[in-house]
Amino acid sequence: MHMRERRITRNLERLGGARELEMDYRLMQRIKILGVASVKVNNLHGYGHLEEIMVRRADQQLYTFKEGDFVDLHLNDIEDMLLLAAQHKLFKLNKSDIFYLVVTLLLAPSQSALFLTSHFSPFFIPKDFYTNLVDIPG
Repeated sequence: MHMRERRITRNLERLGGARELEMDYRLMQRIKILGVASVKVNNLHGYGHLEEIMVRRADQQLYTFKEGDFVDLHLNDIEDMLLLAAQHKLFKLNKSDIFYLVVTLLLAPSQSALFLTSHFSPFFIPKDFYTNLVDIPG
C-alpha cells in the first residue's frame, strides 16, 4: 500500500468506520482522466495563479480539483494531465491556461516521486510547446 494511502486510511479510521469513503477514494484514483474540461486562472499583476481544474474521467463524470487539492493529486492524475498537454489534446483551453496548468503540475510537491517512479519525463514535451505559449519578456 502506498504511504499516502496508508495515511488516508489511518485518518479515515480515526474518523470512525468510514469504510465506504476509503473505497470511493481508491476508486477515484484508478479512473483515468480523459480530458481537462476547464481551468480557472486568476491573473494578478501579470502573474497567473491556477485556482481550479475541472477534469472529465473515464466514467464520464466531471471532477473538480481546487487549489488546496493539488497537493493530494495522485501521480497518475498528474501524469494523465501532462500527457494530454504534451499530445496537444487540450482543445478547450487557451494557450496561457495550458501554460499555467503545465507549470502547476510540474511544480507539484509530488513531482520528484512522479519522475522517479514512472516512465514520464518533462523532456517528452517539445521545447516549442512551452516557449511559444506566452510571450516572456527578456
